[in-house]
Amino acid sequence: MSPAHIMQLQRTVGNQAVQRMLANQNTPLQREAMPEEELQMKADPNAIQREEASEDEMEELQMKADPNKMPGKVQSKMENTFGADFSDVRVHEGNKASDVGAHAYAQGSDIHFAPGQYDPESQSGQELLGHELTHVVQQRQGEVKPTTQVNGVAVNDDPGLENEADQMGKKAASQPDLDI
Repeated sequence: MSPAHIMQLQRTVGNQAVQRMLANQNTPLQREAMPEEELQMKADPNAIQREEASEDEMEELQMKADPNKMPGKVQSKMENTFGADFSDVRVHEGNKASDVGAHAYAQGSDIHFAPGQYDPESQSGQELLGHELTHVVQQRQGEVKPTTQVNGVAVNDDPGLENEADQMGKKAASQPDLDI
C-alpha cells in the first residue's frame, strides 16, 4: 500500500480505522488462483522442440567453445592412460614447433604442433600427442631442465626423457578408446 493511498484512507475513514487495517496487514494473504485455462499455454505451431545433442555434436560444440582443447574422447583416453588430469592442456597448431625443428613440443600445459602434425583421431597422431603429454607430466613433476637452446628457445633433449615419452606415446595410442 502506497503512502498516498494511506493518506487517502485516513481522510476517508479516519486514523483509527487505517491503523487497525495496517495492523492486520501482517496476517498472511491468499490470492485467488487464476482459472486453469489461463495458466495453460496453448500449443504454438511455430514452437521448436529439440532433441538432446549426440556425443559427436556435444564434442563439436565443446571444440567450438574452446578450440584449443583436445577432443573429449581422446582426452579421456589419455587421462586414463597417464592417470593425470589434462583439462588445462591446450593444443596449438602453427609454426612455433617448426621454428625449433620439431613436429611438436610441450611447454607447461601448452602443446605446439607443426602444421599438419596434430591428428588426434589417428594412431600416429595419438602417439605424438601421448609423447607430448608425457613431457607435460615430466614438466609438472619438475624433471625437465633446459639442456640447449634452439632459435632462442630453451630445450631439453635428455635421451632418457625422450625415451620415456616415446614409450608412453605408443602405450597411450594403443589403449582402447573409452566410451564417454
